[in-house]
Amino acid sequence: MKYTTKLTFIIIALTGLLISEVFAQSDDAKDMLERAENLINKAEYESAIELCNQAIEIMPQYAMAYFIRGNAKQFLKEYYSAITDYNRAIKIDPNYAEVYLKRGDAKMALGDYPAAGVDYHSARNLTPDSVEPYIKLGDVEYYLENYDKAIEYYSSAIGIDAKCNDAYVRRGVAKAAKGETGKALRDYKEAIKLDPNDANAYKNLGDLYLDLDDYHYAIESYTEAIKIDPTYTDAYFNRGLAYSLRAEHLNSNDLPRAIMDFSKVIEIEPQNAAAYEKRGLAYEALGDTAKAKADREKAKELGL
Repeated sequence: MKYTTKLTFIIIALTGLLISEVFAQSDDAKDMLERAENLINKAEYESAIELCNQAIEIMPQYAMAYFIRGNAKQFLKEYYSAITDYNRAIKIDPNYAEVYLKRGDAKMALGDYPAAGVDYHSARNLTPDSVEPYIKLGDVEYYLENYDKAIEYYSSAIGIDAKCNDAYVRRGVAKAAKGETGKALRDYKEAIKLDPNDANAYKNLGDLYLDLDDYHYAIESYTEAIKIDPTYTDAYFNRGLAYSLRAEHLNSNDLPRAIMDFSKVIEIEPQNAAAYEKRGLAYEALGDTAKAKADREKAKELGL
């Protein structure tokens, strides 16, 4: 009887030690993943992946480890490898809505819009009160040029959250693609009203005015976007286009301003072939043939 009691105590003690070890390993893995996410925020993606690898060695059935590693790989544009990680995370936890969203994003980056839509639908089914799946479903339909369907999804997002300025911007883009200029304008202005610091809303508003050949308001809108985000290359590039077109059609003295904007794009993105091309055309219009030739050659070298 004493022997049995002693053996029972030993088994209980060993079980307690084993459980403690498992919890300790779990804490270690969670700490590694927290550090990995911090590294992703610092754009240190390879280091983040290494920490995730270590966490997976400790806890191979931890869905979050594969999810975070997949996110790091997406930033490195390793989309297929990221999808493999997301697949593993979903196999472990089929109700992990965020993984479906991220896997959909990877498929979008690969141009597989229908497959991305399947993932976004899965996320929507798991989180029907979240705006993000609806916005991403709208993006899928937009890229497939199903603008009415895209507008429907963006409107659903707004129905869930009437203050979601991003949904207004995207719905405005879809309406503009349909030629519904007035409706697009209202959406952009509503987005700006909701968030006066939304550079993307101002940029898209500028695009709308540019399409209408309203160069003054286009330039004004792009300028607001640049004030908010001084590194917004699309805003600089399109403002440069607006200056160039105003100079061409209205005989304004805007070509030096256009050159400054295209030069700013090149400063931020030295491999931007289109900026070299457009700057070259501006130089040519000013009669500076040497600089125009140099920019044309650089654009060609970059593959344009």
